[in-house]
Amino acid sequence: MIGADDLYDGVVEIYSFDSANTFKRTWTNATQPSGSPFEFVEVADLDGNGKQKIIAANYVEHTGSPGVYVYVYDYPSGTNSWTSLAMAGGFSGVNGLVVKALDSTGNKKIAALVANGDLYTFDGPTRELESLVQSTPFTSLNSESNSYRLIGGDNTGVGHFLQYAKPDYNESLTRQLASGQLNGVNAMPDGELWTGSGSVVNLRMPSTYGTVTWQSPTLGPEVGRFVATQIRDGQKCVFTSDKHAVMGLAYGPPPPTGHLRNISTRLQVLAGDNVMIGGFTVGGSLNEKVLLRTLGPTLTQFGLTGALGNPTLELYDGTGTLITSNDNWKDSQQTAIRATGLAPPNDLEPAILSTLAPGNYTAIVRGKNNTTGTGLVEVYDADQGTAASLMNISTRGFVASGQNVMIGGFISGGNGFVKLIVRALGPTLSQFNVPNVLADPVLELRDANGALLASNDNWADTQQAEIQASGYAPPGNNESAIIVTRPAASTTAIVRGKGNTTGGAHHDGV
Repeated sequence: MIGADDLYDGVVEIYSFDSANTFKRTWTNATQPSGSPFEFVEVADLDGNGKQKIIAANYVEHTGSPGVYVYVYDYPSGTNSWTSLAMAGGFSGVNGLVVKALDSTGNKKIAALVANGDLYTFDGPTRELESLVQSTPFTSLNSESNSYRLIGGDNTGVGHFLQYAKPDYNESLTRQLASGQLNGVNAMPDGELWTGSGSVVNLRMPSTYGTVTWQSPTLGPEVGRFVATQIRDGQKCVFTSDKHAVMGLAYGPPPPTGHLRNISTRLQVLAGDNVMIGGFTVGGSLNEKVLLRTLGPTLTQFGLTGALGNPTLELYDGTGTLITSNDNWKDSQQTAIRATGLAPPNDLEPAILSTLAPGNYTAIVRGKNNTTGTGLVEVYDADQGTAASLMNISTRGFVASGQNVMIGGFISGGNGFVKLIVRALGPTLSQFNVPNVLADPVLELRDANGALLASNDNWADTQQAEIQASGYAPPGNNESAIIVTRPAASTTAIVRGKGNTTGGAHHDGV
């Protein structure tokens, strides 16, 4: 546990349990600025070299203070290796400190909000001032855990969701989150939004954050400044703090679980090892009717060049046994496929309608006679009245550049939310003798309007603890992963090679 002592000058301390199970101080900063207690402390690898830094921001306690600064301390030496320029004088302080990647470069940034509303942004590796936005209305500054966005709260209860575009911030979403000043706005990795105002904390759900779904009892002034959540013995718990105290509460049961109703991937289909291989699982305990189809010629209607002219589709069970295959959808099951309303638009495109038992399945898309081009494979839940559901989507194929990157998608349905970990693997495929793998995949998630929900280059950069706890952390450090909670809506996952590199890759959502 790391914290700052409000009663002393610029002290940061780390406490942990030793081998005798004694909770004791194990680290403190070697030098402390006079008259400058720290109100915000962060830990991050600013330089991208695997070495953690302690980042702290102060307020002015008395006239002996040099002013308002951000300080960086080396760990474990405790040396003050960098101090920012003076951000304010007089009896001022920092009202918010966020250290995270704010754009697709993956470089950490230091964002500090001063009491007068000035928002400073420093580059992590160089420590240079990149941006200064003066006189913002914000009284608090937090971040959205599963995206690049910052959240500024103002004294009228409005939350401002900010996307960094050096040297400016663009406001991508504005929400009235409280009737008075926001003490804090905290967006969790699973999409839950916690706000503190007055003496209570409120919970709002993604993606619009429009409605309060749970409110705490009265706790105390300035509550909700920081928030963390955890599931303990099946019970959802929230931990929050005001300026001087931490408290924990149990809150309502998880929201209803939604289901995946459609999964899809668009990819350049080559020959040999680089055909498109899609996987999915039928969950639950009942058989599920699914419709699989592959589009090729139809894609040209959407301005895509190089579409697969005559795709074929094969369906295999979990043992690798061929269940059925199709070349042109009218060749068989024409009446039944047409009745689903999901028949392919072009006669050369294949489709399969099948009732499948719970288990794992694989769909392989090839070009007839080893032709190549871009194709789209889709799996639909054709029997949405059952308790069975589609899950564990995956696709393996060749990721090129431009319009031939890998594009996956899923549509969730029902009255609840679907929580997934979405991954992009490249180097790991070498273990399975896949040639020419994508060395450094980058993953993006976008909503139905194309707005960026989250992106990731290396999975440990964000959500590391939650991804590890899921049991699905990618084996390679250069591989990507994002945990996301989505309502009944469509979501698109895009896999690219960093720096427009190409190669074989695997994309999945579990």
